[in-house]
Amino acid sequence: MNGQLHDAYKVPPVLKSEGRGKVLIKQGLIDYQTQCFRELDEALARIPDALTRCNLEEFNNETIHRAIISEGSSAVEDAVLKRTLDKLEKSGLFPAPKVRREWALKTLEELLTKQVKDDFNDLSGAVNGCYKSLIGPCPALDSLLVFRGGKLRVHPRFIAEIEPRFTLAVDEKHLKHVKKIREAAAMVAELDAMSRKAAEEMEPRPLAGIAYDAADLVTRLARGAAFEDAELVAMVMGVRFGSM
Repeated sequence: MNGQLHDAYKVPPVLKSEGRGKVLIKQGLIDYQTQCFRELDEALARIPDALTRCNLEEFNNETIHRAIISEGSSAVEDAVLKRTLDKLEKSGLFPAPKVRREWALKTLEELLTKQVKDDFNDLSGAVNGCYKSLIGPCPALDSLLVFRGGKLRVHPRFIAEIEPRFTLAVDEKHLKHVKKIREAAAMVAELDAMSRKAAEEMEPRPLAGIAYDAADLVTRLARGAAFEDAELVAMVMGVRFGSM
């Protein structure tokens, strides 16, 4: 897990009213996924720019863009080689296929220098790196993209799906559970204030399937620990965040 994703998981969720109920929003993950898609779009936008710099505008199409993502500079080499061979054949200057190929390879070497090849390979690496940073599951990279305005970009449909994907409906039982936890903490705090030291007598007893220790949580609340309702709801729902 990369550092940014780790930090995104640590962001406490937000509890909001929606319709007749409440939802728990993982805002940290929404922001992270949105930023990943933005960086992916920026990397994709560099492909047509690179083709223009190399005077390869005629290859500026969806097919070559997708090929560069998967194959790097090899995709450009194949396209240029094919174009050169076709032109030589049509010109009739080099009847022998072997001679045409030798001439085409020489032209290719002059046009696509090591630096140019490295640039296209770096572009491929950048796009695939952005894709690997996404929170899965995601569709295959090829299916995630659409060609519009002369460049590939993340399909708007997937961007629109980010917020719903990281928004969880909160069941009424979870809200009641949180209320009981707060009531129990208030009772322990009252007993503690009467010098009965109730909090000190409570032994942690983990509850299977729930991502918190109920007894320990009540003790911490009784001793003044502050938790937002969203944090407590997340705990009883088993949504991990922070150092939990």
